[in-house]
Amino acid sequence: MRDRFASIVSIATFPLLMPTYALGIVFLCSYMRFFDTAILWAVTAATFVVTAVVPAIGIYLMYRLGKITDVALNKQSERLVPFVVTILTYFATALYFARLHAPGWMSAFMVGAAVALIAAAVINLWWKISGHSMGMGGLTALGLFLAVKGSLTAFGYLLPLGLLVLAGLVGTCRLLLGRHTLGQVGAGFALGFAAIYISMIV
Repeated sequence: MRDRFASIVSIATFPLLMPTYALGIVFLCSYMRFFDTAILWAVTAATFVVTAVVPAIGIYLMYRLGKITDVALNKQSERLVPFVVTILTYFATALYFARLHAPGWMSAFMVGAAVALIAAAVINLWWKISGHSMGMGGLTALGLFLAVKGSLTAFGYLLPLGLLVLAGLVGTCRLLLGRHTLGQVGAGFALGFAAIYISMIV
């Protein structure tokens, strides 16, 4: 039962979903919730396709071709090409936000996510850092940035704390499943948080 719960949490917080979750946070908890709903849905859908569907298709094709043995990318040696593909989609999404004249910090979030993945790809050559924790670190950084900026609405100011608790849950689940060590989980969170928060404030 415990492992089943941990697996469900891990699937629900798969790193490829983080940009879409980030937009959900922005569009539900910030002043942007008052924008045209159709536009918000269209932007979210486009982001999901580019940052989740496209890399997922690439990972599935690699699996079918025998290039990787696990679509969850649990093997350290099989992560490089999926990382590169995902990095490119993140930069493409940053350009997409810029073309839409979205707030600059939205593009900065995607650039920060790409930078975090570049660092993770390099680290992965020697050490298996946690992608799940890195994604949660990025979401926590986004929540804190919006709170400091004064962009959250009403109860949204509880968001950074809620995301931090969720990050702890995700990290615990990765440990329970034996996918990472405590050091890998902590390093992933720190990398994701630092890369994205710094990108958003500079």
